[in-house]
Amino acid sequence: MLYFLIISLVVAGTLVSTICVSCLAGTITLSYAIIAPLFVLLYVFILLGILDLILRFCLPKTCWNYERKYFAVSKKEVRLYEKLKIRKWKDKVPEWGKSAGFSKSNLQSLEVDYLKKFIYETCIGEILHLSAAILGFTCLFIFPVKHYYFVLPILLTNFLLNLMPCFIQRYNRARLLVVYKFKTRHSIVTDTQKNEQLNEAGQIV
Repeated sequence: MLYFLIISLVVAGTLVSTICVSCLAGTITLSYAIIAPLFVLLYVFILLGILDLILRFCLPKTCWNYERKYFAVSKKEVRLYEKLKIRKWKDKVPEWGKSAGFSKSNLQSLEVDYLKKFIYETCIGEILHLSAAILGFTCLFIFPVKHYYFVLPILLTNFLLNLMPCFIQRYNRARLLVVYKFKTRHSIVTDTQKNEQLNEAGQIV
């Protein structure tokens, strides 16, 4: 709710400023004053959707291997997120993974395959939001510099609101990996014990 409130306030403030410029200075038409800020908002949302499709279907899955150096999260980084009180606000940030077939809003299982898929999705989500945060500024090429006063507030908000999910993905991945590695080791031990028991049973028979 807070997430959408921030977006609404920024867009509303931008609309008010452009309408005031239109009415008082007359340098832009009223229709342009209303449509232009909404276009910028639509631009960043469509960009997010396009990037999601590209990352999921056009790039090899090996790109999202959590063992890649970039995806590593140090203990210092985790402590930094905790200093930022991430646990208090991370659940207030919308999670759209369900639209792509995998919800990351709650941990639904401790099965190894599920945890591995969850970790995989955090890698995609991180790059998706980081890309959207940076590439959102490409919208600046569409408008003249003199109109940046209403473009930049929306793009800066988009940048900050996309960084938040990046932090969440990295924070969650660090915690998930602890569980995943523990479960994997436990699974290997269990399978080994089962094989030993089967061998013993075979010898008895």
